[in-house]
Amino acid sequence: MKKQDITGRQFGKLTAVAFSKEYRYPNGERGEEWLCQCSCGNQLTVLRKNLLNGNSTSCGCTRIEKSVARLTKHAGRHTRLYNTWCSMKSRCCSDTDQNYQDYGGRGITVCDVWLNDFDEFRCWALSNGYDDNLTIDRIDVNRGYEPGNCRWTTRSVQANNRRNTIYITHNGETHTCAEWSKITGINYDTLHNRVMSGKNDAEIFFTGRLKTGPK
Repeated sequence: MKKQDITGRQFGKLTAVAFSKEYRYPNGERGEEWLCQCSCGNQLTVLRKNLLNGNSTSCGCTRIEKSVARLTKHAGRHTRLYNTWCSMKSRCCSDTDQNYQDYGGRGITVCDVWLNDFDEFRCWALSNGYDDNLTIDRIDVNRGYEPGNCRWTTRSVQANNRRNTIYITHNGETHTCAEWSKITGINYDTLHNRVMSGKNDAEIFFTGRLKTGPK
């Protein structure tokens, strides 16, 4: 049984168009999904509860608009994205940068389009999922910074993509130290230290309490 009809009601930039389907929350509570029309033209289904409590007011275009407005103010200067662009160029082009040895020093470059034009870099970033919580990552760590080889990822994903990342195979599965730490619950530093000290497979993944001496 549907709850009160909200067809035609507006919630921010969203207008409820029609009931879509019933939704069951993990706790067993029942809810509803409604087809909504955003004022920007997009259609999407939204939980009725989120419409009523104000958690859903657009298809996401409002956040994008605010991001674009923030990043275009003063031509993007003094923003996190601008600092990302400057840092990227510095570690690839300046031999005084503390990270130059791992980038420019081993042949990692910035493509000419990005190197000479922040606006081009900014347009690519905003069109490819840039968010202040993400970092720029090269898909192939042996190639340079260019549109086809870059993406925006979390720091944990980027850490797993480093050229010095350690991979461990255990019981037929291969993962990085960071991934095994999440899977096993063993502290990352503990795993890393065990690998670097040459421990065997059983010792690396030992989860019990180590003996400190005879009783």
